[in-house]
Amino acid sequence: MTPREVGEALYATFNEGDVEAWKALCSDELVFVTQGKLPYSGTFKGPDDVIENCFSAIAANYTDLVVTPVEWWESGNSVWTTFVAESVQGRFGGAHLLKIAGGKLVYFHAFDDTQTAASLLS
Repeated sequence: MTPREVGEALYATFNEGDVEAWKALCSDELVFVTQGKLPYSGTFKGPDDVIENCFSAIAANYTDLVVTPVEWWESGNSVWTTFVAESVQGRFGGAHLLKIAGGKLVYFHAFDDTQTAASLLS
């Protein structure tokens, strides 16, 4: 898979709630960064840390969240996407940087509209 195809698969598995399929697309050395002062903000190391401490906090705070990529840019092993995140509470957007190596996500950095995301918290 190309880096973009890995990225597309990551969003699809996240939106489907298929944690095992998402995890299979990630390196054990994954570094996952979410900015701001949200319940799911921080730097997470490895897919299990992301699932247990980031994704669980997202699920606890947003009902039926779906993250839809809008535009993609690919340069070597780096992929950028703009996105729209929609939940029962509302929507926010931003951009994400994904770095892929060996067909796996090794680095993720979220540049979300954290002010709007915070205003939607349950």
